[in-house]
Amino acid sequence: MSGQKFLYLDFDGVLHPNFSHKGNLFCHIPKFEEAIQWADINVVISSSWRFQESPEWLIRLFSPRSRDNVIGFTGEAHRGQHARWHEIMAHVKTNQVIDWMALDDAKNEFPDDCQNLILCDGKKGIDKPQLDLLKKWLMG
Repeated sequence: MSGQKFLYLDFDGVLHPNFSHKGNLFCHIPKFEEAIQWADINVVISSSWRFQESPEWLIRLFSPRSRDNVIGFTGEAHRGQHARWHEIMAHVKTNQVIDWMALDDAKNEFPDDCQNLILCDGKKGIDKPQLDLLKKWLMG
């Protein structure tokens, strides 16, 4: 998978602000999809929503044009420090991923020196600064 880009995607605090009411859930999907629409990118869902909802339901959250980009999910839950990072690293190792980023709002889920994190403000979700970083990575 050496030439492919992988994006590990969290939902809460990224695709919608944390503690959003039901009508506001996934409100940022359109601008996320706009940012990746032209890119050759593999999206892997790393959100804990993968434990509560079916894979089919989660993939249907995205528009038809983006669904093909969603290639799967990180695996088993990791317990302990930097859990999300460990879950992602297991996927990275299993799939021999070289070029990856994580889009997440939980800094404590990653080591302090993690260079692969695009950190969102969980109160807002993904916004222009994160979208700019995402686009820069996708173009690089």
